[in-house]
Amino acid sequence: MNRTATVPFTRSPDSFWLICPAGEAGMTVRPYVSQWGETGELLCHAGGVLMGRLLSRHDDPADVLTIALLPHLDRMRPYDWPGADDFLHALLRILRQVPTAMLSCERDTDQAGIDHLASYGEVEQALRLLMRYCRDDGDVCPNFIYPQPALA
Repeated sequence: MNRTATVPFTRSPDSFWLICPAGEAGMTVRPYVSQWGETGELLCHAGGVLMGRLLSRHDDPADVLTIALLPHLDRMRPYDWPGADDFLHALLRILRQVPTAMLSCERDTDQAGIDHLASYGEVEQALRLLMRYCRDDGDVCPNFIYPQPALA
């Protein structure tokens, strides 16, 4: 795994989050420790890879987490930044192994339509495009949700 002190992303979409059960995703949650000690910011890791910041934790047996993903973290903080490829592979592994996981990305929230992706292949392609955008290697930031949410 490639750890770096350098932030892997130079920009991010307005909204980029993941909802998944902690246990199924192999997700651990622990506080960020700054040079002054433990903070109230809770960070989520999968397989040792920093994935993002905990937004909410549902009080249920599945321990479902809502996570603001890596490109949204404060670029000025000295996190244990993973390489962009390590982050992408960890996220794809979660989506492949956790059928109840939901992923959403919007460049400009509520400004454009959202593609409802139905297959792992579609989300993998969208995430590769998104990673290029976040590294400032491309101008296209896809708007999508995966999988399409079930109607209640």
